[in-house]
Amino acid sequence: MPTSSTVALTSIPTAGHLHAWLLVHMLQLGHLAGLPAFHTGVRQLLELIDAGEPAATAVEKALGVDVASLQRLLKTYRRRRSLPTQTLAVHIEPEPPPIVDCLAPRDAAYMLASQVAHERAPWMPRVNLFLGEAYRYIGDKDRARAHLSQAMHWHFSKRWRDRAASSLSQLDSPQSD
Repeated sequence: MPTSSTVALTSIPTAGHLHAWLLVHMLQLGHLAGLPAFHTGVRQLLELIDAGEPAATAVEKALGVDVASLQRLLKTYRRRRSLPTQTLAVHIEPEPPPIVDCLAPRDAAYMLASQVAHERAPWMPRVNLFLGEAYRYIGDKDRARAHLSQAMHWHFSKRWRDRAASSLSQLDSPQSD
């Protein structure tokens, strides 16, 4: 059982989390502080990485700056006394749940749980892996391929990337038809 000091320590963001947050902040809002308009290239950056492009090459193609220059800009951005802010109002219509009456109750629950998790955290590779496997299981190859590809390109663990690659290869095997 964790002690109160353990819980307190695990709730403190690591330097890596803070660095990642600052990078995203700079990419999305840096133009409000006089930096290049990196936010216009973020979608392309993510698409290039999803397609398997090495991160450094994707940064150069999508943002028009090499990684070393981006790191220098980030260091300068971090030293600012205040960071730019922007308020957005967003309304998202949820997609209707899929019809799962042909699945066994356990499989339907797995599919629904995977979709709910994806709605809350679409950027998480493991969620994409599980949802991709669920779509593969029910025969929706296009959705399976999209989610499994994201998991394969974004997961930090080689074991999980390999699992996603294995599931992707099963999509193209004759017995998956």
